[in-house]
Parts: sequence; structure tokens; C-alpha cells
Amino acid sequence: GEWCMKAPRGYDQMKINGQQVIKINAEGRFVRLAFEWKANEPISNIDIVNRLKQRGFHILPQKLTEMLQNVFYSGYIAHSFLDGKVVKGKHPAIVSE
Repeated sequence: GEWCMKAPRGYDQMKINGQQVIKINAEGRFVRLAFEWKANEPISNIDIVNRLKQRGFHILPQKLTEMLQNVFYSGYIAHSFLDGKVVKGKHPAIVSE
């Protein structure tokens, strides 16, 4: 459940007493908004990008697509080192499953 790479956008990653700590940062609320809009409204990714831009959060449409497909945001880890497995991470989820 330990993440061995740089945490994605919306998270801060640090070492505290030799332990890896991943916390949701200020951008995490924009990430959550993007997921909520996608789940609850018939809205395109371009519209989400534009709404986020109006709120001061800039992201390319391609990066938004990657973000919306990343299980890390729901508290899980998927990596090529895991041979296709998805495991529960030790980091907080920005969105629910």
C-alpha cells in the first residue's frame, strides 16, 4: 500500500520521521469537483476543464482524462510492478469508490 512514485496532482508527499506521508492538498478540492461533475452531470471533459479554469485550476483535457481514470484518487494503487493488481493504498482518497 506504499506509493513508490511521485503522488499525483491534488496530493502532497513528504517524509515524517522516516515514514512516507501523503496528504490531500488545496488542489484536491478541484480534483474532487471534477470527479463530482463527471459523475453527476452530463458534462464533457472540455466543460469540466473550463469550469475548473474559471475557479483558478488549470489542467489540459488530456491530463483531466488521465486523472479521471486514475484509481489513486479513490484510495487504491495500480502500477506495472503489481502485475495488473490493484491494491488498497495507505493514502487518503479524494473521491469515494
